[in-house]
Amino acid sequence: MEPVVTQERGEGCAPGAGAPKVSVIIPVYNTEPYLRQCLDSVVAQTLRDIEVICVDDGSTDGSLEILREYEARDGRVIVLQQQNQFAGVARNRGMERARGDYLVFWDSDDFFEPTALEKMHEQIVRYGADICVCGANQYLQETGELRPSARYLAEDRLPESAVFNRHTHNDFILTFATVMPWNKMFRRSFVEENRLQFQDRRNSNDTYFCACALLLAKRIVTVRERLVTYRIGREGSLVSSLSRDPMANVAVWADVRRDMGDLLDFPENDYFFKVLSVLLQTKRQLKGQGGKQALKAAKREGILRDVGLAGRPLCFYARWVWWFLGRRRANTN
Repeated sequence: MEPVVTQERGEGCAPGAGAPKVSVIIPVYNTEPYLRQCLDSVVAQTLRDIEVICVDDGSTDGSLEILREYEARDGRVIVLQQQNQFAGVARNRGMERARGDYLVFWDSDDFFEPTALEKMHEQIVRYGADICVCGANQYLQETGELRPSARYLAEDRLPESAVFNRHTHNDFILTFATVMPWNKMFRRSFVEENRLQFQDRRNSNDTYFCACALLLAKRIVTVRERLVTYRIGREGSLVSSLSRDPMANVAVWADVRRDMGDLLDFPENDYFFKVLSVLLQTKRQLKGQGGKQALKAAKREGILRDVGLAGRPLCFYARWVWWFLGRRRANTN
């Protein structure tokens, strides 16, 4: 089903100006309690030459009214509408509309440091990079605690060089950072040249895009500051609806392997490390019998085969598990 798009009132930057430096694309679905905090942090960015494309994904709360309010008072804000088709389709719709040299995909329940876009833009331009990755904090919705987290940009897995790619940083190219888009800036021409799109899955629709981008990028740089605050534990988030499609987080890695597995220097060890980590995390989140049943279903449906974990000789598992455990020990020392 094609997105249902309504009138677009903004042009993304001041009248008479050229294309903005950065297009910020925000899918929105029923995040009314958090949306103002998100948008306030976006329109207050110190990098002013931006457009903010908000794609309402069929919200049934007051989210759309809030979006229209910001659109009316800030010419950089553009509001699109579509029937509920999930965040991946909304992000793709935003990309179609985007005019910026660089793309950022932020979530409507998170919030951001005022200098986030400026610092990432400076770094990606300075090095002529395809992707810039920054650090992030967690915001625990239940307690209001702000907690730094190394999982979004693991400094102990970064190379000494400022610029890297899968050839130069093969052991950690998929695990030095999260494979979510909200702590990354992408060069738009790189995305278009590689025809990268978000999947239309309910869950994990962003994993394929980010994993493929990290594998294909020729130049990746980082900003080690924590510029994004990622809200966790809110009711109604897609992350909290894992039980509806428990193996989605794993199945998407089969798509990555199918389309990227033939690349020169495909990072097989890092890929399997990531897949096993996702499997273990999924089993922990589902807990007890639910986790066991999900794994049995994954085997029955061929998901374990498609990610490359089934049908291997025993020596493969012995070698790889030894590498996996050694790497875990190294990262905890």
